[in-house]
Amino acid sequence: MNRSFTDKKNLFYRVAVSVVFIPLIVFFIVKGGYCFFIPLLITALISSAEAYNIAQKSLQIEKGTDSKMRYVFVISGICILLVNSFFTGMHNLLVLTFIFFLFFVEVVTEKPENFAKRISSVIYAIVYVSWGFCSISLLRKAGDGSPAGDTLGVYLVCLAFTVAWSSDAFGYAFGYLLGEKPLIPSISPNKTVEGSLGGIAGAVIGAAVLKLVQIRLCPSLHFPWHFVFICAVLGGVASQFGDLVESMMKRDAKIDQSSLILPGHGGILDKFDSVFFAAFVVYFMHSFLMS
Repeated sequence: MNRSFTDKKNLFYRVAVSVVFIPLIVFFIVKGGYCFFIPLLITALISSAEAYNIAQKSLQIEKGTDSKMRYVFVISGICILLVNSFFTGMHNLLVLTFIFFLFFVEVVTEKPENFAKRISSVIYAIVYVSWGFCSISLLRKAGDGSPAGDTLGVYLVCLAFTVAWSSDAFGYAFGYLLGEKPLIPSISPNKTVEGSLGGIAGAVIGAAVLKLVQIRLCPSLHFPWHFVFICAVLGGVASQFGDLVESMMKRDAKIDQSSLILPGHGGILDKFDSVFFAAFVVYFMHSFLMS
């Protein structure tokens, strides 16, 4: 199978999956509540499993009964942290108790070999994935108690997704058509400087289009253009950085994709690595500039 045919096949899969899932994601974001939280939690759990598998391969931890027990810890940790971000009444003491219990169980097993690796694989999967998805959850709740209400949260989450995925799409296109100078070949040999610049331009274009849609559909929601532009540029850079972070993880684990669950895209983590960083930037900039 030649490269040209493979590229066209992957492009077809990428477009097909996007056509199916983007309207679904927008629907969940707009509906909010449990209709937003439950798909977010399911997605986070799948991502956490992918992140844990990457960590295991990177740290060269053999799978066994202990590995299944640590899976339970990863899933439990993600659930606790996401529920904590969705229901703000839950105290963070639960998370600290969970981490204490993790150390307690590992010590009771009396297996000092690879102790640091075992702990690291669990904490890495929990912290990395929950940080990203909690950022998305907190963005959706940003409108709670404000005059803008639900509309504010919908717009901010859509802005994070738009910036990340527009950057990804434009970066892929610019890199494929114009890419010559490698960006950081030791981490991701296929990424180019031209693709990176195209990604930032794509983030700005996507954010501008979303702003025009917001003006048309929700004129009462006031977001200055300079806020949109700053979020687009910084979010575009951050989303590419997030993609490079996961590329480094996968290279260390000697794998190409976090999983094969999404044809043409790879795993869930492969699609959300850039969203994590974009969501954090949008949340931070909203808290810093608009509060």
